[in-house]
Amino acid sequence: MNYPFSVSAQDIPRLREEHAFAGRQLAEVNRLARAGQAGQCELIWEVFVHDLEQHMQHEEDHFLPAFAKTGVAPDLWASRLRAEHKELRSRCQTISSELAAPAGALTSLREIERQLLEHTERESLVLYPWLATVCLPQYPFGRPRLAVAAPAAVTR
Repeated sequence: MNYPFSVSAQDIPRLREEHAFAGRQLAEVNRLARAGQAGQCELIWEVFVHDLEQHMQHEEDHFLPAFAKTGVAPDLWASRLRAEHKELRSRCQTISSELAAPAGALTSLREIERQLLEHTERESLVLYPWLATVCLPQYPFGRPRLAVAAPAAVTR
């Protein structure tokens, strides 16, 4: 994945598509695990983990710090999203070691699929509305200009 150096509201569709793509990758890993195709399962899993790591790192480097600076609630949400990223990374490491016997990894794969879906829903409720409202026109050379604004109210 090639990420832009700037942050803008135009990132929302790309971020949503990355989440959808991750879901499709996990569905394929699950299908291959159920079929006992360890080699292909591990190959797609490696691509999934690499793409997910890049996606989370981009959010942590660009979106979450700016979001956290907008207030106490956004700071708490950013901390929660970072903690979820950490948990997803840990679960990915566990699953990587389980995939030698793909059928044994099915429960873990279903769990990470559920966890990733819930995380995506939280980002859609909290981070994306903020991103849509705070990004102003870009400076030259792609530097982001983020306005400090209160995020949309979110209950959970």
